Amino acid sequence: MRMRLYTHTKYIYIYINIYINVCVYVNICVYVFSIVISGVLVLVLVLLIECLLFFYSFFFPSFRFLFYLFFSFSLAIFMYFFLFLFLNIALFQFEFHLFRYLVTETLFFSYFTLSFFFFAC
Repeated sequence: MRMRLYTHTKYIYIYINIYINVCVYVNICVYVFSIVISGVLVLVLVLLIECLLFFYSFFFPSFRFLFYLFFSFSLAIFMYFFLFLFLNIALFQFEFHLFRYLVTETLFFSYFTLSFFFFAC
C-alpha cells in the first residue's frame, strides 16, 4: 500500500514538473516573440524614414545632415535593441528581475549614449 502511494505521488510530481516546465518555456517564447515582432516593426518604420530622408537629400542638401543624424541614431537604437534582447533572454532564465532591470537600464544609458555620439561624429 505504501509503495503504491509512493509511485502515484511520484507520477503526480513528474506531471506537475512537466507542466511547470512547459509553462515557463511558453512564456519565454511569447516574450521573445513579442520583442522580435516589435523590433521588426520599428526596423521597417526606421528604414522607411531613412529612405525618405535619403531621397530628399538629393533634392534638398539640408536634408543630408538629417539623414546622417537619423542614420547614426537608428544604428544606436538597433545595437541597443539586440543587446537588450540577448541580455534579457540570458537573464530571464535565472529570473533575477531586479538585477535584470538594473543591468539593462544601466547598459541602455551608457551604451546608447556612447554609440549615438560615436556614430554622430
